[in-house]
Amino acid sequence: MSTENFFQRLFSAMFKGSDPEVLKKRQLKAIAKEISKGKYKFIKGSQAEVQPSFAKMLYDFYKATAPAQLIFQNTSNPAMYKQWVIEHFLTNEAKEAVERLDETYIQNKAKTESLKDVKTAVTKDFALVSTLFDINRITNIDQTYTRFQSFISFCKFDYYFTLKKFDSSIREHDFSMQPHFEPIRGEYLADDLKDFIATAFVLSTTPTDWNDIFQILKERKDVAPIPQNVWNKILARIRDLMATDVLDRMLQLITENPDYSSKVTVKSEHIAETYLDSIRNISTNTVKKLEQTQQNSKTDDLLKQIFGTTSISKLKYYTVSGGTEFEKKNLEGYTYANPLNYLKAYLLDCVKKDMRTFCDLVLVRGKWVSSQLSAAMSEAYHKLLEASDEITAFDSSIGESGEYGTKFKNYMLRVDRDSEARNIIQSILNDLNGKARNIIGVSCQQLITIGKNVKALLEDYEKQRPELIINWKELEHFADNPILEDGKNLYKQIYLFVSLMQLYMQKRQ
Repeated sequence: MSTENFFQRLFSAMFKGSDPEVLKKRQLKAIAKEISKGKYKFIKGSQAEVQPSFAKMLYDFYKATAPAQLIFQNTSNPAMYKQWVIEHFLTNEAKEAVERLDETYIQNKAKTESLKDVKTAVTKDFALVSTLFDINRITNIDQTYTRFQSFISFCKFDYYFTLKKFDSSIREHDFSMQPHFEPIRGEYLADDLKDFIATAFVLSTTPTDWNDIFQILKERKDVAPIPQNVWNKILARIRDLMATDVLDRMLQLITENPDYSSKVTVKSEHIAETYLDSIRNISTNTVKKLEQTQQNSKTDDLLKQIFGTTSISKLKYYTVSGGTEFEKKNLEGYTYANPLNYLKAYLLDCVKKDMRTFCDLVLVRGKWVSSQLSAAMSEAYHKLLEASDEITAFDSSIGESGEYGTKFKNYMLRVDRDSEARNIIQSILNDLNGKARNIIGVSCQQLITIGKNVKALLEDYEKQRPELIINWKELEHFADNPILEDGKNLYKQIYLFVSLMQLYMQKRQ
């Protein structure tokens, strides 16, 4: 024996144990030996062949879950499972309340009852349902639905696709003939095995955790698609597979990776609060739609009484359509476009005509007991006349050459990429809308002042001894129409217009 061969063998013996490939083979050999001594003979380590015994276990699962699989596969609306679970935990009283919170139910109710009564009923019913959803019930609902989803996934696992690899003659959902399974190379089964682990190992293996699931299926299908005692045996088998770690061992051999370890994640489902939010949104939005419809109806009615039409256009720039350019960019548009438009029309068509005729008669030709008594009405009237010019100037400022129009033109070019430009535009819009609201608010106050004075004058006119104007008889000669008739018409007109403005101002509060 040469000295060279001796040292070669010595170095080989010393460093053999640190060779990664040698270590890996040694580990895989140990894993194969461990499996061979276990009760599950699912794989032969030397060839990494998956044995018929594994296919037999999957076949038993397949046969047991087939009826449920068909139910779940043929369900056109899987979202109804959420409804099943939630309603299982609701009292009969709560279920009835939920039905009354349905959009169609609320709309039909509004046809026979006042909107105020409908809103009260909706609030009461939602409070009843909301109170029921305490933390314990929410937890039970969410956990039950999470288990239900894992149950569905387990039942819908593609057993047929996997089993066909062991026996190509097997037929889907046909259990009349016993299949003949053959061993297959593990590499053909690696992905199926990973999918099965991900599906099966998320199941709770505590039998009592499934009581609600089977009760729900019994309630909805009038039959348990899997006998609960059979399901308990499946859970016991899965629990044992998890404890022995045999499936991961199989994958370690198949992938030749002794460090392989499955990562199983249980996806928690949260449906209770989402369901409650959905009911709230549906009922609230339905009531809002009804309110909007009612308001639109009231608005149209008032417009027809005041102007004789609902088609009114007096502003050029501060309009609803003019504000859509900003709304498309998720900015606030012209929020008071409609009421300001109607105010401009009222100032032109009513104040400068009917109101001017009446005010000129009583303020210019009327002999007041005291000038102080007419001061408030006179001041309010002249401020209303000024408001018309103020609105015109305000509207023009938004035009392309106006103060605000020029700024809009410059900053809108950068709004999509420049947050500062966006902030500046929104600030300008806030300023404009604030001015519009102020013009409307001040004008309404002037109208109310005039309305109160008109009412007082009408009462004074009918007195035997007037206390405000002492020459009513003389004024009758200058009036084109009976003073009492014109005054009442003007008072009604003011009342209707202020009511119209209040509809919009209350909406924006």
